[in-house]
Amino acid sequence: MGARHLTLENTDRSVSREEPLIARLGILTYGVAAYLIGVVALVALIVASLGLLPLTGGPVHLVHPSGAALFDLGLLALFGVQHSVMARPAFKAWWTRIIPPSLERSTYLVATAAVLLPLVLLWQPLPGTAWSVGSPALRAALTGVALLGWAYLFAATFAIDHLELFGLRQSWDGFRGRATEAPRFRERWMYRFDRHPIMTGLLVGVWAVPEMTAGHLLLALGLTAYVVVGVRFEERALVRQLGEVYESYRRRVPALVPTVWGRAAGREAYTVTTRIAARPEQVWAHLADVLRWPDWLPTVRSVMPLGPRPLALGARYRVLQPKLPAATWTVTALEPGRGFTWESRSPGVRVVAEHRLQPLPGAATSLTLEIRFSGPLAALARALGGPITKDYLAREASCLKWRAETEA
Repeated sequence: MGARHLTLENTDRSVSREEPLIARLGILTYGVAAYLIGVVALVALIVASLGLLPLTGGPVHLVHPSGAALFDLGLLALFGVQHSVMARPAFKAWWTRIIPPSLERSTYLVATAAVLLPLVLLWQPLPGTAWSVGSPALRAALTGVALLGWAYLFAATFAIDHLELFGLRQSWDGFRGRATEAPRFRERWMYRFDRHPIMTGLLVGVWAVPEMTAGHLLLALGLTAYVVVGVRFEERALVRQLGEVYESYRRRVPALVPTVWGRAAGREAYTVTTRIAARPEQVWAHLADVLRWPDWLPTVRSVMPLGPRPLALGARYRVLQPKLPAATWTVTALEPGRGFTWESRSPGVRVVAEHRLQPLPGAATSLTLEIRFSGPLAALARALGGPITKDYLAREASCLKWRAETEA
């Protein structure tokens, strides 16, 4: 149930095709078995949260409430420690020196099941009930919301890469004797309006219940605490890895529970991403030289500096583009070699344009261009300028790709 958007690093030392077939079959078999075990553990949690698998403690029966509560907290602590520590990049780097990297994610699933199944099967009931809904219609509605939450969680795994998240892709690549390519950061489906939809689905699933016993309440509170702490650590790691790319994502999209604001922000952004077969510094040399854009960009007629000529924080430029009114752009964020952001304002509309570079394996670069509209008249601006904005972004990415690769 990791709340990943992407793999932070690719340390895969793939199993060579020169390895015996039996060894590669072992990797594939282990990956498939780990997948099934992980799915069983997740389904057990879902079934228990829906009340279809009562939390009775199994063979363990602690009569005293304080002892039962401490036992439950211990099960939660085991889950939290395992789930968080094994997801950290430092642990992965150490762990993959011991086991084949193609088995790292599968082993993570096995370890998760090893703590999640006991949590469900040995969870001690506690006396008392927080709430109990009597109305059949309301009970059905709450159960429906919970089912939607779990379905949302499941769909989110496909929004990133279900096979990679559950280790099947890595074990299949290990069987084939090749490295697994690290998935790139993408904003797909619900990730456009919810940064952690897997965690959102989990929270909805464990809280939207018609019968909230004291034991279930402790479980819901514990999982909620894990989500809050886990998301904080993951966000820090993502910011360290992706820098302004993820910072921009955080500014636009809420962390948990989709909101109207988040959906609107997603709709107001136009984004294009392309791979360039040139090093980031080569791409940056053309991207940062904004005064020469008219020489090679058909979407820009002129760029006039309104102050210091080099690209710098606070620098202002008057930009004239075909079919658009002249606009003054001010640089609001700058990370030399990695990207910059500038914005322009007109009555009722604020336009923010981001230019981001991300190094890729093989001396290549991922280029992302994004434009966002905000303000009282943003909807009107999008209606009038949306088509040309999308066309210009695509042409600018294509031209920068051509120019950088030609001179690489």
